[in-house]
Amino acid sequence: MTLLEVIIALSIFSMASLIVMGYIIQSYRVNRFAMQQADALEHARHGLEIMEKESREASFSDLGSYPIIAASDQTFAFYSNVDADSSVERVRYFLSDTEFKRGIIKPSGNPLTYAPANETLTTVAQYVRNGSDPVFYYYSGSFPTSTVPLTTPANPNQVKLVELKLQVNLDPLVAPDDITLDTYVQIRNVKDNL
Repeated sequence: MTLLEVIIALSIFSMASLIVMGYIIQSYRVNRFAMQQADALEHARHGLEIMEKESREASFSDLGSYPIIAASDQTFAFYSNVDADSSVERVRYFLSDTEFKRGIIKPSGNPLTYAPANETLTTVAQYVRNGSDPVFYYYSGSFPTSTVPLTTPANPNQVKLVELKLQVNLDPLVAPDDITLDTYVQIRNVKDNL
């Protein structure tokens, strides 16, 4: 073999190795993104399950207040015993930028109060891409006969069913498009269509 043949053979081998290495690196990036996207969806689903359970069990507060406090496009607040103790907590779910959060206030003091300064916040889901689109839709007791949501902010006394719709996407600039998680919750203690 001549020196020229050896150089050509090494060049071809190097080019083939670079192509294969680039393919392997790209497949690892795609796999990592897919795993992160699946993880974000799983966390969002888990958060939805918690929100469903807590809001389904909404009840009158320890002060006797109506179970539902606020019902707007991006915030839903209600009273529920979320930790199975003797007191009913004030629970608030809301969208803050791209994070879906939960705030809990335990009643304290004598007389009892729900002090906003005592609110404990946790992030339920990340990478939520609803932007200005509603997260919550509210329906009266006539659902499913009437599928038109109540105008927001909704009168808490009219809300009997809540729809939660989260659009989750790790990176909106990379496929796939937003994945929508949607659930309906019938609030048992305000239900009037028995």
